[in-house]
Amino acid sequence: MRYRIFCLVLFFCFTACSKTVEHRKEVAGNPSTDPQLLNELADDEIYYVKRMVAANPSALPETLVKLSRDEDVYIKNEVARNPNTPAEAFSYIVNNYNPYSYDNRNYCDLALTIIENHNCNSIALSKLYSLFQRGERQIDFSYKYYLKMMGILLQHPNLPPHIAKELSQSENPELRLLVAQSPQTSTPILVKLAQDPNEFVQKAAQKNSNFFGTTP
Repeated sequence: MRYRIFCLVLFFCFTACSKTVEHRKEVAGNPSTDPQLLNELADDEIYYVKRMVAANPSALPETLVKLSRDEDVYIKNEVARNPNTPAEAFSYIVNNYNPYSYDNRNYCDLALTIIENHNCNSIALSKLYSLFQRGERQIDFSYKYYLKMMGILLQHPNLPPHIAKELSQSENPELRLLVAQSPQTSTPILVKLAQDPNEFVQKAAQKNSNFFGTTP
């Protein structure tokens, strides 16, 4: 009898706790939740609550900086996707980026999420690019995936100029083609690519709107 009573008490406690967690998740994911309350929920012991806060468009920049330091890659991914994420959070994530972890594919997805967010600063993009270059040989993702990331990176409004310049000199015509198609590529680079041995690269450079900034 005592054991049965104990089990019933344990069941009711578990049910009450579950409802509390579900409530916190609901509040954490609601865009109407007060930002200060979201900041408090960012310290919650439940992973899903923190992840919902990281994805909330009403989360304060300082809240997202706090969550960028979380060890969980999925929480980092939500921070990287959030439109309110400040440069400090991006810099921390990239400076502590570990593509050699056991969940390598998730870290590759994190890199993709970072470069898809147009709020990411040029310093973080430059650091991530250097990891990509090493990763072309060492990090475990496909060449097709690498090209996809380079293509998105070259479209980024905060693209550091040296990246387009370096890739325009690549022996790989597919990378040169991505540079020729980018709206971030400068006129001098496009002029050179317009003389590229690959005809597809030539045509892409000549069609680029920045190419017409040249003078005869």
